[in-house]
Amino acid sequence: MFDDKKSEGYSHQESTVTSYRSPKGPFIRSFLTPELEPGPRAKEQIERLSGLYDIQEIALLPDLHSKELHPFPTGMAFFTHSYIHPSVIGKRVGCGMQAIATSLSYSDVSSEMVDSVFNTFIKKVPDVRGSTVRLECHTLDDILYNGAEWALDAFSLPGETLYHIENNGNFLRDTHFSKRDVKKAIPSDVYSGGLKKFGCLGAIGNHFIEMQRVIDIYDAPIADMWGLKKDQIIFMVHADSGALSPRFGKYYVGECGNLNKKQLLRKVYFHAASRRFMHLGAMWHDYFCDTSQRGIDAYSAEGRRYYCAALAIENYCVVNRLSLANDMRRLLSRCVGDVTWRLIYDVSHESIKEECIDGKRMWVHRSGASCALPASAFPGDTVYSKTGQPLLMPGAMGMPSYICTTLPGVRESCYSINHGAGRYLNKAEARGKYSDDSVKAFLEERDIKLFKVGSESMSVQAPYAYKDVDLVIEAVHRFQLARPVLKLQPLAVIKG
Repeated sequence: MFDDKKSEGYSHQESTVTSYRSPKGPFIRSFLTPELEPGPRAKEQIERLSGLYDIQEIALLPDLHSKELHPFPTGMAFFTHSYIHPSVIGKRVGCGMQAIATSLSYSDVSSEMVDSVFNTFIKKVPDVRGSTVRLECHTLDDILYNGAEWALDAFSLPGETLYHIENNGNFLRDTHFSKRDVKKAIPSDVYSGGLKKFGCLGAIGNHFIEMQRVIDIYDAPIADMWGLKKDQIIFMVHADSGALSPRFGKYYVGECGNLNKKQLLRKVYFHAASRRFMHLGAMWHDYFCDTSQRGIDAYSAEGRRYYCAALAIENYCVVNRLSLANDMRRLLSRCVGDVTWRLIYDVSHESIKEECIDGKRMWVHRSGASCALPASAFPGDTVYSKTGQPLLMPGAMGMPSYICTTLPGVRESCYSINHGAGRYLNKAEARGKYSDDSVKAFLEERDIKLFKVGSESMSVQAPYAYKDVDLVIEAVHRFQLARPVLKLQPLAVIKG
C-alpha cells in the first residue's frame, strides 16, 4: 500500500527531514517547511521541552506553535523510556476529533434545513457551563471503564464502529487496571463533573461541530474503499470531555498559582491520602511544582495511578464525541428522514500512551498530535487493513479541511501526525488584529453558517490567525507522513 505514487490531481515534491541532536540530549526531527516555522516563543519552548528527563526523540510537526498560558509547544510528539510528563500534555487529556460520513448529498442540504437542525442542536447541547444531561453513577463507571463499548448499545451503533476508533474505543483494554483502580485514581469532584456535564461541546478553545461537503477527491481508489464520494456530506467533531479533562488536569498537572484555596486543599488531600507521610516531599515535586523537569516514573505507583486515570478520561472523551454525533444524527433524521451515519475515524490528539515502536516499549506523548497508524495496525478491519488509518486534518474556521491516509514517513515521527493547521497568531494577537464582525463577514461571504454556544470571542478563531492548511498538507506529503485523499468545504459550523 505504501509507495511513492503521487495522488492523482495532487502534486508534491519530497523533502528531507531536518534531524539534529539537541545539546540537552534528545534527538529532534523537524517536519516543518520554511513557511510553517513557528515564532521565537515556540522555539524557546522546544528548548525547555528538550531538557525534560528521559526524553529520547522529539518530532516537530507542521502545525507546531506556542500555546497561551502553557510552558510547552503544541503540535509535536516525543517518547521516553520510563518516565511520563503530564505537564506537557496539560489539562486537555483525551481531546480529539472524529469524522462521520452520512448518506446525505449536497443537493439534500437547504438553508432552512441547516437552520432548523443546528438551532435545535445548540438548544439541546449547550456548552460545558449549561449541560442538562445527568448520568447515573453506574453509567459513568461503565463509560470510564469500557469506553465506546458502552456506546454500542446506548447509541445503537454497529460493532465495526470500534475498529474506527483509536485503541478500538477502549483505552483501558489490555491493561491490568480494574474499575476500583479507576475510581481511586479519579478525584471525587472530577467524577462529579463527569456525572453532570456529559454531552458537552466545550466552552473554551477551538471545539466545533462542522457540516462539510466533499469538493475534491485526490485518491479515488481509497476514497471508494472508505465509501466517500464527491458532494457527500461529512460531519467533523472536535471536542473533549467538557468539564472532566480540565478538572482532572488541575489535580495531576504541577501547578498552584491558578487554584483557589478550596481547590488547593482538595488537591493536597487527594494526593496525600494515597501516600505515606514519608512521600509527601515527592508529592509536592510531582503535582505542585510547575513544569517539573523530572516527570513521574511511569512504573511507580504514582505513574500507574496517573496512567489509569488518563486512560479512563480518554474513554469518556470518545463517548462524549459519539454522544454529540448521535444527537446530530437524530435531529437530521427528524428533519430529512432516516440518515445513514457511519464513523470514519475517531482519534485523540492529547495523550500519553505506552506503545510498542520497532519492538520496544515506549511512552509516547502527543500534544496537538494524533496517532498515525499504517495498514498493518488494523488486522481486524477489512478496509483499513488495506488503506491505513484515515487522518483528519481540519483547517481554520471557514477554511477547507482534508482527510488523508498514512505514508511510511510516520515511522520517523513516533507514528504521529499533526491534528490540523495550527496557529499562526496566539489568541491575544488575534484579538488585537481581528474583530467578531470581521470573522462573521468572512463566513457570510462564503455562505458558511455560524452557530455559537461558547462565550469566547470569535476573533481568536479568525481564519487568518491559523496557518494555511494547504501548506500544511503539502508539508505532510513532502515529508511522506500522509497523502491527501479528499478535500472538504465547510457549510455550517457550531463553535464552542
